[in-house]
Amino acid sequence: MPQFSLVLIARNEAQTLPKLFRSLHAFVARVGEIVIVDTGSTDNTAELARAFGCRVFEMGDAFTTLLSDAQANEINARFSKNGETLPVTAGQRLFHFANARNFASTCARNEFVFHLDAADELRAFDDAWLDAQLETGMVSRFEYWRIAALPDPRAETISFRIANFFDRRLFQWEGFAHEAVCPIPNPPHSSQQTLICSREQLLLRHVKDPTKTRHYLAPLALELLAHPGNTRWLHYLGRELYYLGQHHSAIALLEENAATESGWRAERCESLCLVGRCYEILGETRQAEEAYLRAAQLDSTRREPLLRYALLRQQQGDLAGSVEYARAALALLRTNSYIESDSNYTFLPHAILYWGLYWLGDKKQARQHWEYCLAMSPENRRYREHAKLFE
Repeated sequence: MPQFSLVLIARNEAQTLPKLFRSLHAFVARVGEIVIVDTGSTDNTAELARAFGCRVFEMGDAFTTLLSDAQANEINARFSKNGETLPVTAGQRLFHFANARNFASTCARNEFVFHLDAADELRAFDDAWLDAQLETGMVSRFEYWRIAALPDPRAETISFRIANFFDRRLFQWEGFAHEAVCPIPNPPHSSQQTLICSREQLLLRHVKDPTKTRHYLAPLALELLAHPGNTRWLHYLGRELYYLGQHHSAIALLEENAATESGWRAERCESLCLVGRCYEILGETRQAEEAYLRAAQLDSTRREPLLRYALLRQQQGDLAGSVEYARAALALLRTNSYIESDSNYTFLPHAILYWGLYWLGDKKQARQHWEYCLAMSPENRRYREHAKLFE
């Protein structure tokens, strides 16, 4: 039997669970334990999970509260900038993800728990190798790659490393929303290391449902109100405001996070990249350029700020500048585990280069980069249409 348990929280996931279950047949054949905490499903999520052999705990609304008038008013008063009205209203459902996940951890029979989402699929899962590492007694948690995608196979993917596979005696979840695994204060014992898995040993793919309603703004704001200046909540609330089109309000929080020297460098860099994107949408090109250059100086291991700047130079007609920064990005190998678009490390730098080089007169090099783009993304209409440039 595997020495670890798979653990999920789920609500109305009858459509997504079958795909996850198909990737777990070998684990179930070894009598591996799967724990599902159902948090108020109105479909047949619980019945489907039991039929697959999962241990199911139906908790209803145990982890749910409602946003009050006072909380909604405080959020708008504290975080709204430049007259923006934040989309928070009294009565919104607030789900405490960390509490639900911590409860799910306690339901497992094994001390090591591997937390999954119902929309996940295990593309690589060497459970025998994982067990062998646990037998050494030297591992506290596993870190692995996660690919995030949309249902459309042509859509861009992003990937990053996470460590949601851990010894529950040493780690716990924290956070109302965008919860994270954190060390438990004064643990009963300590293990030696976090083990980084290769993509062949453990690889997760998550397919996001864009039609699913998510209310992250209010819980993230409540976290920041409870923990002022916390770099994690500064970034995630700022990012959520950017997604919701509240660009002035987003800039204030993201700039605050970028200026916090105690924060994670990669996350501060991403905050500045989001500041740049906000300024682009607001039509403030100079401020956007400045934000991207500051981001590149802050973290020189990520391609994101260099490519954002290169694209902006391309849009401004500075093809030589776009080529210069795309080449600088291309020289960086992927050594940073932080979330980033996979296109940054495949076709995007080449796309910027072939367009700039072609119009700068270097058609031979331009063709090489264009051929790479076409090979990496053969369904891309733009690349196919540009074949006429090289006939």
